[in-house]
Amino acid sequence: MDRDEKTMILKLDSPNSLLAMNQNSRRLYLLALLFTMGSAVMAAEPVPSSGIAIAPEGSLLIEHAPAPLYRDPVFDGAADPSVVYEKTDGSWLIYYTQRRANVPGPGVHWCFGTKIAIARSTDKGRTWFYVGTAKGLDRKPDIDTYWAPHVFKDGDTYHMFVTYIEGISHQWGGGSTPIILHYTSKNGLDWNLSDEVATGSKKIIDPAITRLPDQRWLLVFRDDDIGTRTALCVSDDLRNWKRLPQSIGDRRHEAPVILPWKNRYWMLTDDWDGLGVFVSQDGLDYTKQGKILDQPGRRQDDGHLGRHGGVAIVGDRAFIFYFVNPDRKSSEPEFDAPNTHSFSYKRSSLQIAELEIIDGKLTCDRDKHLRKK
Repeated sequence: MDRDEKTMILKLDSPNSLLAMNQNSRRLYLLALLFTMGSAVMAAEPVPSSGIAIAPEGSLLIEHAPAPLYRDPVFDGAADPSVVYEKTDGSWLIYYTQRRANVPGPGVHWCFGTKIAIARSTDKGRTWFYVGTAKGLDRKPDIDTYWAPHVFKDGDTYHMFVTYIEGISHQWGGGSTPIILHYTSKNGLDWNLSDEVATGSKKIIDPAITRLPDQRWLLVFRDDDIGTRTALCVSDDLRNWKRLPQSIGDRRHEAPVILPWKNRYWMLTDDWDGLGVFVSQDGLDYTKQGKILDQPGRRQDDGHLGRHGGVAIVGDRAFIFYFVNPDRKSSEPEFDAPNTHSFSYKRSSLQIAELEIIDGKLTCDRDKHLRKK
């Protein structure tokens, strides 16, 4: 619409003005009015969620982020981060598994009985403070176990997909069979159970969500029924899921998360010796590329393998939030370690690093911003 058309609309301050026009002027006015109304409707239509945090350039300043990024002030066992960007006020939320690292107990007792905790930053990631735990998740009065949340916002509704295990165990694979639950919230703090996710498998953990090019939702998760690899389901409404026949991975792994970035879908998996990297053009069929975060970093609390991550896109850059067990030695095994009971073995911190594409491959230099400080 040109300047004359806009002026015509502004000058019409009464019904008589429209009647006084000749036929051509009236037609031109009505067309301009329809164009303006249509543009306003299209501008107000919300952008579909991608299932991960997407924020404008400058809203997260990794160059000024602390190392470690965050430590849980209650149990000192922050793990499995998932991040959300709040467009309304520019703040960031991290939802994480609150491992009970400072609680004595047999075996891996400290990895059970965990809640989903929340940290927040209101200064573009420079500082983070503890908000508390997500409310409304508990299904029973007894202590249950919640692991590995994947949280995102679609419209004005928050969604959380999370692993649930009834009760507490002291060994991996113990306790009740894990399931995936779907919760919703209007404020990101108080949650209501929506449904139990039906995937066609009986022992599943570590859900993550993204949106496919055809606008269907894609759910990926660790499935022990297929050899501890990544399985896939699709849905139109986040509640009714259809299992896909393929699986992803050439070895056992967990914690898949998908980054739709730079015209590709990148999947990261926790291989227990760094994060495996897969790439796809359509979000469904993946090819293994390599590994990141498999070498220790030089920042404080970043001297061990990177574990179970969450991703975010900021402008045209991408970042991974991950956890580290900083006091473990590289020679110590993940399972059945002789010093499982020690606090130094159990404690974990959250870190952030930038992801980059070099020669078509996803890479991560976890010390990149250390050199700039």
